[in-house]
Amino acid sequence: VQNCSVTASGGAFTGIEDASTNAALVVVITGNEVTGNSSVATNDFTGIYRSGATSTTTGTAVNLSSNLVQNNTKSGAGTLYGIRLGNQPAAAVVTASSNTVNNNQITAASGTLYALRLAAQGIRVSSGTPINITSNLIGNLTAPQASGGVAVIGIDLTSGTTNNVQYNTVYLNASSTSATFGTAGIRFPTSGTQDFRNNLVVNTSTAGTAGFTVALRRAASGTNGTPPSTLSTTTDYNLYYAGAASASNLLYGEGTGTLTNPIQTLAAYKALMGLLSPPREQNAKAELPATFTLATYFASVVGTDAGFLHLGTAPTQAEAGGVEITGLTEDYDLPTARSGPYPITPTPSNGGGQNPDIGADEGDYTPRDVTGPAIAYTLLGPGASSLPSRTLTATITDPSGVDVTMSGRPLIYFRKGTMGAFVSAPATSSMGNSYTFTITYASVGGV
Repeated sequence: VQNCSVTASGGAFTGIEDASTNAALVVVITGNEVTGNSSVATNDFTGIYRSGATSTTTGTAVNLSSNLVQNNTKSGAGTLYGIRLGNQPAAAVVTASSNTVNNNQITAASGTLYALRLAAQGIRVSSGTPINITSNLIGNLTAPQASGGVAVIGIDLTSGTTNNVQYNTVYLNASSTSATFGTAGIRFPTSGTQDFRNNLVVNTSTAGTAGFTVALRRAASGTNGTPPSTLSTTTDYNLYYAGAASASNLLYGEGTGTLTNPIQTLAAYKALMGLLSPPREQNAKAELPATFTLATYFASVVGTDAGFLHLGTAPTQAEAGGVEITGLTEDYDLPTARSGPYPITPTPSNGGGQNPDIGADEGDYTPRDVTGPAIAYTLLGPGASSLPSRTLTATITDPSGVDVTMSGRPLIYFRKGTMGAFVSAPATSSMGNSYTFTITYASVGGV
């Protein structure tokens, strides 16, 4: 669907729409392009729209995959949607994967732009439909005159019982002449369960003087110091960047006016999410402004390039920074890119491969190691005084790998009592992530 124009102010544009209500419904919308279209109308502009389920629709699957919605423009007030999911069958598995939404623009002052929106309402979704939003590339959404507090949104979830948002890459770099302009990489509701894992959200937008640039945003205000209760227990391993931390550049926030829980730093974000039981997002990551350069972070931010929003040459925590998700082996490009098993052997040339990458793109990139290794072991109990040595086994993991060469292998430090000098000994053996150390009593002067 290409180069179509709506020239009447009362018109509307939908590139592709499926509103089937058949009792036994299987919907597949794949491999389509909606590009270069325009509208001056005040009614909605929608690239691809799937909706129409009723209380009697009992379909089993809805799949929107490998579609391109790009270079579309709306000059009339209202809303521009890249891909929109409305009411879906209650029993269906709904998946939006490996889609590209890029370089769409709304120029009206009262306009709102969504790249991918789950605007589902009613029993068709709220009664139990799982929505899977995976491995999508979203970027370059602009609204140069928009005045909305959340005028540009990468992924917007308005309802749904279970929303699985995993392995997506969102890049926003919008600005507006309006003082109230704001953006969000991902926005989620106060209802349902949201499972966010392995998403890469980069929001370098410029907020208005009364607006906010936010990576992850809850739609409604909450209570300061109280974390959102709708995040699933598995929500973790996401990577956020919202520019240099400031009162208007936030990793997380809630609401649209005066935000509750406006969080600027990763430490504060983890502290808030740590109040949940069990804690969420304790393995989340945030790139640092001092090490972030857009030109090398992504291979390209041009939608027509093959490397669009794929990771670039810069070291990044996205490399090997994610976690395996059962049943998800594909990335944006290949169906088996994340088939593992992890850690990958032999070790990839750049030293990653301990875990899947964060974001829609899987590859051999350069890890940026800013996190110490995780070390777990069982404390030694009392031993006989005649023992010449003790043996301790520890499990050691690190996103960038553990050095097992003779000069770099892990060391154990120990001392006699509380006043003796520390001495060290290297691991005597290793198997996978398990390392064995020998503590020799003679090293500390005997018993």
